[in-house]
Amino acid sequence: MNKLRATILSLLFILLQGVAIGYTNRQGVTYDRSAGDTLASSTGNTLTIKSSNGNVDFVTASKMVMPAVVHIKIQFDESSEYGASGSGVIISPDGFIATNNHVVENASAIDVTLPDKRTFSAKLIGRDPNTDLALLKIEANNLPIVKFGNSNNVQIGEWVLAVGFPLSLNTTVTAGIVSAKARSIGIINRPGGNATPTNAAYQGNMAVESFIQTDAAINSGNSGGALVNTSGELIGIN
Repeated sequence: MNKLRATILSLLFILLQGVAIGYTNRQGVTYDRSAGDTLASSTGNTLTIKSSNGNVDFVTASKMVMPAVVHIKIQFDESSEYGASGSGVIISPDGFIATNNHVVENASAIDVTLPDKRTFSAKLIGRDPNTDLALLKIEANNLPIVKFGNSNNVQIGEWVLAVGFPLSLNTTVTAGIVSAKARSIGIINRPGGNATPTNAAYQGNMAVESFIQTDAAINSGNSGGALVNTSGELIGIN
């Protein structure tokens, strides 16, 4: 079992090198993507151009992903009240869940609520502050999952969907495009961010940042949720 956990965690870190972040256009420029825009997606050495003038279907991808995105609620210091919340993505039918490290860091108890309203206590299997990723486990079987995609194949201008539980609301889907890849902004382990005083000195500047930047709306509570392509494949963690 320990070998299985280590393997799953390693695969998660490798396949999710792109962690999604939201970006607000600070210059107030608006973009009309209603007609004439194109999307580029690649498979191997083949490049396919897809028109975005009404031919992109978000419904199928949304239906594929929503059942496997969960609401994570955190308790601190044995308190009976939830102190924080975020999102997570079921990646195996037996209950392994990917999320952000900063969602579960310093938690004394972690509860996971599925879209069907079932709630489970979650065990923290492992976390990596330097990539802001964590792996949880709940005791359940035959769960829906989000299939892994390949973030290396993501193209700038490609449509993506962000799925999560923003502001502790029900499952929410927003759409946008990939604005940039391999973005590094120095947010992981930044003083005053998700690093604690006890581990900040140890971590130093070891953080690994290679963000997928998207203009899909991502609000508080979306952290740990799924960023997927229009095929419903997981390409990043919000």
